[in-house]
Amino acid sequence: MSVLEPDAQDTPVPPLAYEVVPPMTAKAKPFEKWPSTQWEEIPIGLKKNQKSQQVRVCRICQEGENDAAEDGSDVDLEAASEKSNRNLRPNRNPLIHPCRCSGTMAFVHVECINHWRTKDRKSYYQCETCRYQYNLFRPRLAALFENTFFLHSLAITISLVLIIGLSYLAKVVDVYALHHPETDSPEWRELHGETFLWIDRIYLLAGLIFVAFLGLIYLLLLCVTQGSLSGAFCCCAGCNYYGYGGGGFCDCGSDGGFIVLFFFVILMLMFGLFGALAAVYTAIEQMVAKMLDNIKVKILEVPLY
Repeated sequence: MSVLEPDAQDTPVPPLAYEVVPPMTAKAKPFEKWPSTQWEEIPIGLKKNQKSQQVRVCRICQEGENDAAEDGSDVDLEAASEKSNRNLRPNRNPLIHPCRCSGTMAFVHVECINHWRTKDRKSYYQCETCRYQYNLFRPRLAALFENTFFLHSLAITISLVLIIGLSYLAKVVDVYALHHPETDSPEWRELHGETFLWIDRIYLLAGLIFVAFLGLIYLLLLCVTQGSLSGAFCCCAGCNYYGYGGGGFCDCGSDGGFIVLFFFVILMLMFGLFGALAAVYTAIEQMVAKMLDNIKVKILEVPLY
């Protein structure tokens, strides 16, 4: 039987010698041997990596800046408001940092926060989480177009310009198409009166009637599409309807009938002008509404620390 060698574990091992080095002595390894740039670059590099790895998602709809709502699934908060807003181009609906919130609450879509602010009056001016008051920017042009007095004045001005334009059109048609040039006859002068800037009262009246006619058409279309007028009426107080067979008549006299006709024409003219003014105002209001969508109050972004 062979003699076994002694186990390595049984062999005595001399204890390790430790050199006691006092701190900040000549034998100590100075930190100057380490490049100072490493101590500065490493933390900065970590912060940059952390920022680059931070996912920018909206805290309301949980979507990114370039994500589109392709699946039409419901999200939290009817808030993501009608997701059809995601069909907007990314540069029109970016992710912004409007307050002091951080982490997953840092970013929000412009459309999402605007919808949220309209739903809750308390969050219109400040964030509900960090209580930071938004930096709001309101263009002066938006305030001007939201002024009711300005819109009314603009509608009246456009209506007057329309009347004058149609008056010139009436004279052009009368002189060049119907071949009725101006004459020096007393009858013509008495009828048309003085001419100012190539138009007179007859052509102004023609333009006024044409605008009133367009206004009546607008009111009739409005009544047909949005409501109905019921009931029949006769214009004079002592007028009763008598039906004989398929006909009928009003018991107004001839002089009274002329007066009634005159007031009826004036009334129709006033209604027509009112309708024209309403049509112009409605058109202006719709155009201003579209314009205000682009110049509405904006929330300025807060730097992310």
